[in-house]
Amino acid sequence: MTVKRKSPTILYSDASVYNNGQPGLQDCYYAVVLDDGSEEGKLLMDVSIGDASVNEGEYRGVIGALRWVADNDLDEPVVVITDSKLVWGHVTQGWNCAIQDKDGNLSILPVLRDQARVLLQLLDARLLWKSRNRNMAGWYFEKKVDARRKEKYRTKKEGRRAKRKTIREWTVGNPEISGYEGTGVAPV
Repeated sequence: MTVKRKSPTILYSDASVYNNGQPGLQDCYYAVVLDDGSEEGKLLMDVSIGDASVNEGEYRGVIGALRWVADNDLDEPVVVITDSKLVWGHVTQGWNCAIQDKDGNLSILPVLRDQARVLLQLLDARLLWKSRNRNMAGWYFEKKVDARRKEKYRTKKEGRRAKRKTIREWTVGNPEISGYEGTGVAPV
């Protein structure tokens, strides 16, 4: 007799910062997406954690996914997929996790690593690594960043148009600037 295993619940987690390239901590977000069989999955969480490193965000994403599993009392196997090799290595491969950051301050990462390990063990879940182009939560952030870029460009473009219009309105009819009084004819 063959025992049939249930299909696992697959959750994707990812973190992102929206002002990349800036020194120091940045406005960080994490997302958790449930693989529900659809092309993009179902977004479960999009959480801002404020000023934090992307590594802290990656950890908090994995922990958020595991807490969702605990809250929903799932009876099937659970797999959490991250695109952070650092988190995957610290949690599953025993990689060294520094207790101080590069500035000599105590790091939160060992605490988060231990939380993730305990939750994985209690929930009998697995943590896997996949590249970002295979991570549904990563796809969510790519779309969100693209939308922010488009909005920023649109806003900037509208701002330039409004500025030109204001300059035009101000100069026409102002003889000290334009040299003419709004007749539509340039001075000769």
